[in-house]
Amino acid sequence: MKAAIYHGVGDVKVTDLPDPKAGPKDIVVKVALCGVCGSDTAEYFISNSGAVMPGNKFGHEFSGTVVDVGKEVKGINEGMRVITNPMTSTRGGRRNACMVGGFAEYVLIEDAAIDYNVYPLPDHLTLEDGALVEPGSVGMHGVNTAEPKLDDQVLILGAGPIGLGALTGVKALGIKNVIISDISEFRLEKAKELGADEVHNPKEEDLAELFERLYPDQHPGMGYIDATVDAAGAGSALLDAICLSKGGARISIVALHKHAIELEPMFFIMKNLQMKGSVGYPTEFPQVLGFFRDGKVDLKPTVTHRFPLSEITAALTMATKADEAIKVLVDMSA
Repeated sequence: MKAAIYHGVGDVKVTDLPDPKAGPKDIVVKVALCGVCGSDTAEYFISNSGAVMPGNKFGHEFSGTVVDVGKEVKGINEGMRVITNPMTSTRGGRRNACMVGGFAEYVLIEDAAIDYNVYPLPDHLTLEDGALVEPGSVGMHGVNTAEPKLDDQVLILGAGPIGLGALTGVKALGIKNVIISDISEFRLEKAKELGADEVHNPKEEDLAELFERLYPDQHPGMGYIDATVDAAGAGSALLDAICLSKGGARISIVALHKHAIELEPMFFIMKNLQMKGSVGYPTEFPQVLGFFRDGKVDLKPTVTHRFPLSEITAALTMATKADEAIKVLVDMSA
């Protein structure tokens, strides 16, 4: 089979490898589509996440069809269209999640089991839908970590794939007061399409001014925001969200911040704020797949580009262009 191998910063090569064979407890999936994640581009351009180690396959946002089933595997059949949870797809667990090898023609799923690491794709959903469940789940874990309530005023920082996944997840919960902030007008237009109640560009308007305009009956000193999902990784934006939070507000950080920021402990003490990190999707994979199944979430509008595996470096490059791309897919059939 052909597979993309990461050798270090700026060095990814498509290589011929032996086709994987399923052991007694394993399955092999023929990959249809695999999305490019920010962890993939981080390793390719700056190597700062540690998610992919040199010499390994990579890619983890994929969908495909089962082509080989181990004799001890129950409930999974050849020909079944599936998505897989990369955090449980190898015996190495979460530390190997980004090296499952979705940028390849075939992927071996170890200790395969329904509702553990393998999820059948409902007939009415496409393989493209399937490839979008993983990034949607990352965003949804950010939402669940921030614990928004129905009447909350919710802020999402960043309108990239994870921020938009968070947006659709919040809306699937029935929450109506959702603002998303980004410096890319291209991405903000997509956020409107996906149901954002308001969009904000910090280049055009200060965040505090936006809230004062939207909620003139609320006192600025008491704050405006009940829950924030940080999918941007911009220190200044996170600091603004902290300053504008209400007492008891919850903040979840999904983004990979590249620089340290200075926090004022008094804000957390006097406002009784909670801030938590959010990584992966401990419970969100079936939740988000259910949203897709029930028509509450559709992330296909976020797909802006497709590339064949032979153009993996072009796919990685395009995924970093915020004013042109959102979700970039590598298409194994191309």
